[in-house]
Amino acid sequence: MISLTPGPTFMPDFIREILQKPIVYHRSEEFKEMYAEVSRMLKKLFLAIEEYTTLCLTGSGTSAMEMLLANLDPHKKLLITDFGKFSGRWAEIAQAYNLTYTVLQYTWGDYPKVKEVIQAIEQDKDIEVLCLTHSETSTATRMDIEQIAFYAKKTRPDILILVDGITSVGAMPLYTHAWGLDAVITSSQKALGCPPGMSFMVLSPEYIQKAQPCGYTYNLQKYLDSHQKQLTPFTPATQILMAVKRSLEYFIQTGLPAIWNHTHTLAQYTREKIQELGLKLCSDNPSDSLTAFYLPENIKSTEFIEKVYQQTGILLGKGQGEWKERIIRIAHTAYVKQEYVQTALESIKTSISS
Repeated sequence: MISLTPGPTFMPDFIREILQKPIVYHRSEEFKEMYAEVSRMLKKLFLAIEEYTTLCLTGSGTSAMEMLLANLDPHKKLLITDFGKFSGRWAEIAQAYNLTYTVLQYTWGDYPKVKEVIQAIEQDKDIEVLCLTHSETSTATRMDIEQIAFYAKKTRPDILILVDGITSVGAMPLYTHAWGLDAVITSSQKALGCPPGMSFMVLSPEYIQKAQPCGYTYNLQKYLDSHQKQLTPFTPATQILMAVKRSLEYFIQTGLPAIWNHTHTLAQYTREKIQELGLKLCSDNPSDSLTAFYLPENIKSTEFIEKVYQQTGILLGKGQGEWKERIIRIAHTAYVKQEYVQTALESIKTSISS
């Protein structure tokens, strides 16, 4: 099976091989060396300078989102941009922690504009944290993090900018330090092409300084203390971390610009071919990480995906929420080859017309 779902994404053989190796004991010197190397490479993946701190969590990307909000000063007000299922998750987590927040709400497929976000910050002097989503996976929609962060910091220099980069880090340009971002997260099963189960974050000195660590499992101080020892505070998914290390080696050897260009080229190709079939894209501002498009009204996603899979052995992604049976999503991140997408598109064409 070849997975072109948004995640878990396609896993190359050289990462599968790592998963067959003996497990490394998570309190051994060997693990410490691996952790230190992963931390070093993560800074290169996130494009963060030495002063930033990278942390490894065992858990999905949602666990990383929760950890970021759980360790905030509860008196800080958040501005959240909600334009899909996953960007809306910031508000769900904030509500669970009784945080004060306001939401800029958009219809699915639309996206937050720079002017609208900055106006919201200017009009509410209490906003101290901005929660953004670089690539909204449910609709394959991108938002302009660079410009929003630039003007947000210009308007309010002390504002903290937290970014869900789960499907964008390693697939699209994202410069943590240069763009003035204070926290960015990603997951093992997206662009890195590894099994699901781990998430990663990079934190600015400003985020750490303003944090108020609390709780137990997601207590930031526990992670920072363990990080100093090149360890995690709790038992990590060691095998997945081994795979992530191998993937990071590939990313660094290949070079991020080359990987971004591969993803962008494949995204453009996919979108063009989908539109040539007379199908409509879901997004007004498409992400390069994946493509989402509407099916004809008489076709349900579940049946369509099964049909393509039986023909090709390629698994496509269905929609989320109300779009569950309306759309198809195709990932085209680092390890996806054009031939896989071509095969899927040929099957889509046949299945649509039959």
